Amino acid sequence: MASFSYLCLLCVLVWAQIGTSHSSKVYVVYMGSKTEEDPEAILKSNHQILASVHGGSEDQAQASHVYSYRHGFRGFAARLTDDQASQISKIPGVVSVFPNGKRRLHTTHSWDFMGLLDDETMEVLGYDTKNQVNVVVGIWPESPSFSDVGMPPVPASWKGRCQPGEAFNSSTCNRKLIGARYYMSGYRAEEEDSGNTNIVSFRSARDSSGHGSHTSSIAAGRYVENMNYKGLAAGGARGGAPMARIAVYKTCWDSGCYDVDLLAAFDDAIRDGVNILSMSLGPDAPQGDYFSDAISVGSFHAASHGILVVASAGNQGRPASATNLAPWMLTVAASSTDRDFTSDIILDNHLNLTGESLSLVGMKDPARIISASEVNAGYFTPYQSSYCLDSSLNSTKTRGKVLVCRHAESSMESKLEKSVIVKEAGGVGMVLIDEEDKNIAIPFTIPSAIVGRRTGARLLSYINRTRTLTSRIMPAKTVLGSQPAPRVASFSSKGPNALTPEILKPDVTAPGLNILAAWSPATAKLEFNILSGTSMACPHVAGIATLVKAVHPSWSPSAIKSAIMTTASTLDKKRRPILVDPDGKRGNAFDYGSGFMNPRKVLDPGLVYDAQPSDYIRFLCSIGYDEKSLQQITGYNYTCDHQSLATASDLNYPSIAVPNLKDEMSVTRTVTNVGKPRSVYKARVSLPRGINVTVVPDRLVFSSFRQKMKFIVTFKVVGPTKGYSFGFLLWRSRRSRVISPLVVQVATSDSVAWEKYCLPKTKGGLGVRSLEITNAAFMKKLDWRMMKDESLACDFLRQKYLTEEIIWIVGNNSNINFWLDNSIGYPIDSKISINEDVDLNIHVGSFKVDGRWSLPQKFSDAFPSIARDIESIISAPDFVDDLLWKFSSSGLPKMKDFYNNLWPREQLKHWGDRIWRCSTQPRRSLTVWKALYDRLATEQALKRKGLIIPLCCHFCYRA
Repeated sequence: MASFSYLCLLCVLVWAQIGTSHSSKVYVVYMGSKTEEDPEAILKSNHQILASVHGGSEDQAQASHVYSYRHGFRGFAARLTDDQASQISKIPGVVSVFPNGKRRLHTTHSWDFMGLLDDETMEVLGYDTKNQVNVVVGIWPESPSFSDVGMPPVPASWKGRCQPGEAFNSSTCNRKLIGARYYMSGYRAEEEDSGNTNIVSFRSARDSSGHGSHTSSIAAGRYVENMNYKGLAAGGARGGAPMARIAVYKTCWDSGCYDVDLLAAFDDAIRDGVNILSMSLGPDAPQGDYFSDAISVGSFHAASHGILVVASAGNQGRPASATNLAPWMLTVAASSTDRDFTSDIILDNHLNLTGESLSLVGMKDPARIISASEVNAGYFTPYQSSYCLDSSLNSTKTRGKVLVCRHAESSMESKLEKSVIVKEAGGVGMVLIDEEDKNIAIPFTIPSAIVGRRTGARLLSYINRTRTLTSRIMPAKTVLGSQPAPRVASFSSKGPNALTPEILKPDVTAPGLNILAAWSPATAKLEFNILSGTSMACPHVAGIATLVKAVHPSWSPSAIKSAIMTTASTLDKKRRPILVDPDGKRGNAFDYGSGFMNPRKVLDPGLVYDAQPSDYIRFLCSIGYDEKSLQQITGYNYTCDHQSLATASDLNYPSIAVPNLKDEMSVTRTVTNVGKPRSVYKARVSLPRGINVTVVPDRLVFSSFRQKMKFIVTFKVVGPTKGYSFGFLLWRSRRSRVISPLVVQVATSDSVAWEKYCLPKTKGGLGVRSLEITNAAFMKKLDWRMMKDESLACDFLRQKYLTEEIIWIVGNNSNINFWLDNSIGYPIDSKISINEDVDLNIHVGSFKVDGRWSLPQKFSDAFPSIARDIESIISAPDFVDDLLWKFSSSGLPKMKDFYNNLWPREQLKHWGDRIWRCSTQPRRSLTVWKALYDRLATEQALKRKGLIIPLCCHFCYRA
């Protein structure tokens, strides 16, 4: 039988993770690798665990059960209270317990742009791809992209099924769409049990959102002669592996896609025998621990079964926002092609501007163009109306005009909705200023276009200078040859890896901006649609991974990933460095990983960086996972003491990342020859800024196919550098180039000792305020305010928290209790115990005689140090009976006074000042003051300064 491989594409709807207010909620109980137990025995065991937290009730255990995972890994999903989940997490054999979260979607000319042949049979470079399988979540099977004409029978080894459901029966599958399942137990447990029955999705594998059909046709759609979006982007188009089979695992519904359903799809996909999993979804950044994240868990076991998991990096756009960070996954960023969809904005001053749009409706006649800030309605300010918010526009002033609106660069604001708001207010056109997404084409409801900040500023300047400026927005058109291309899309999530920075993420980039592909008519009466997102980039890579698997069926998932990464390019079509939208800055590995995928080179990479499941276990050991958990996860008795990598950077990964480099560090890599048996590779390094890199050996001589060779890369800091530095390692032979990005961050060292940061400047420090002491000072000020406030709430707090805190008071009346009334005076932070013979009802006035303190002997005996301090500090003058801060001339507290008083090193200065001001002979006070500050010219002090003089009196200077 001919070899074949399967491509699985899991797609879900965009919904944020939402909690539940019920006393119980759905949890995933993850128990690691699948054992040899019978699936029914596993189900019974899961029920027993649930019964143990339900008081032994088998009925309650079964009622709470949602799923059992029995094929690719062990575990189950169940409705539990927080306490029950905590109890189960402590049961031996349980790796982790985590809540049922929701996942986000990371929502065709692109293949021509990447250099693949435009041939209907798609026999790329002579290799037949007819036996591939692609699995998606939701599909519209009647789309011409999923026709089975000319495809051979379904392979006998396929174990999947075609599950009937709403508007979908077993005969809906064909030789292209060979399997279909849907999962909604997790959805029902969270949504329907909560009373939400507003379901619009088909209760079947049929796609209602369009996302699943779109992404699956990108990866494996059949050739369609005249694919277009309402006439735009017209031409023949197909997916990356058009002869691949497709199976459907639908996990998403109108309110979102739940982890427990997603894990069930993973479990079945592993059993059904897929080879490639493409996942256009992911968690919100920052991503959680690997084994408390459903996608990381499922993909780990998929990789352990020889399945490559390709996933999107996310659409958050900012640094360190990339998700799907596990090294056993291939993570994809999004970039542009050289095709744009533009609308011309024609002004009456003969200036033409260009914006991005999919609006096919043009303006027949020019209309006056104004800023939306000029037509604010009601209580809305001009600033608010400039963003064309709902109800913010005055219809009378807007009618018949073109509005210039701003976009807040927030995912909560819909660009399409703004055109609806302008239309409802009577506007005839819109120019939307949006710097971040100025290259994303939107199907606006009225003639509209998106422009960047610079173009928008020019337009507003013209409007301000010419109060009667008119404009005409033309219908959108297709523009080919846009440069520079590719560019990294502004929305594409960036590195570094927030979970394990030793693993570079994303891994590679592919087209994800304005991509044309199949669609579901259930959402819009369209056969094809144009979308943007890393969701669209991911299936581009998954399709190519399918081709690699077809040509090299024995390759491991990591070998396929290596081939894609090491043949990628960091240069655009003009051989210039790839730039990043929106500002056009030069990109780096955090933007595009290894670079832009090159499908024409992946089949013959020369060398690959291979890794087995055992290598990932060693990686997990190096980042702190304990042996017991890893043994449960893998089912093998690994010992981290012997198996762990030196550092996480030593994982045999196609890229090399070294965070926190201190002086010098070495990492090890092993390459496998998959090219010509006899070949020689020489190393060349592009050095990261401030770093010297050596490779030993720098020449690899292979004598056989699949021969492995090891080399060591050493990084050494040789110059000043700030932040991350980037370079690359190139292994070059006569016919192959194997490129790995290098990412290095030098550890920063403090030029000033830490203890000097908070030391006052008068003591030779930097005078930076200690946060701990500053917080304490704020609390002291709150204490002061509480003392002064006579409200019932403050009285309660004083009685509850402050009655035992000894803070002294100054006054001359007898209405303030000496021990129990709290104020701020001499700062004593510690509590003291009071002897039984001390009268706690004594008032302050009882201790004043002729304006001076006169403490009873029993007080002096009980608290000698306190008594001495009081007698020496509080002097004769009478004060008004009020709370006073002793160290302030005004008697009122200041933050600076609190801070200085609490600063421990300042206590010495305080006592020195007291000695300086005491009533004694100046010579004596000066001598004691010098002694306290170690400034007395003693013999020892002089010796420390290197001075040796004859012994003499340092007062009279006589021998």
